[in-house]
Amino acid sequence: MSTLSVLQRLLPKVGPEDAGQLLGDTEHWRNFARRIQRNPAVIEALRIKQQHRCPVCQCGLDGALTVHHISYINRCRTAETIELIHTTKQRADRRVMAPPCEGCPEINRCLGFLALVHNACHVKIHAQEQREQS
Repeated sequence: MSTLSVLQRLLPKVGPEDAGQLLGDTEHWRNFARRIQRNPAVIEALRIKQQHRCPVCQCGLDGALTVHHISYINRCRTAETIELIHTTKQRADRRVMAPPCEGCPEINRCLGFLALVHNACHVKIHAQEQREQS
């Protein structure tokens, strides 16, 4: 599969603003659209699902990574959040709120709307999105 077709397949069909209006900007939707990418259980589950490969470049998933939303048309089954430590380059002890995904019976449904990609590949996805919108 060509890089262009992979990028097109990973483009969000509906952006976060439109999805929020369509589904209602509720805590359930915000947990999926704005918080799920902070949960380490989601990142690890995506690594396994993708066989430790970035879907854009097919290289191993190491270095700086991003959880990319293929679609925002989804809601978390819960409005609850848990506090997690989310390490970043700037802050090793950054505390964030995320949905409690570990053990959730619907995690595979959510994973179907997400992809774990290198930061540089994430930039390529959204550059393609900009080209297709212009």
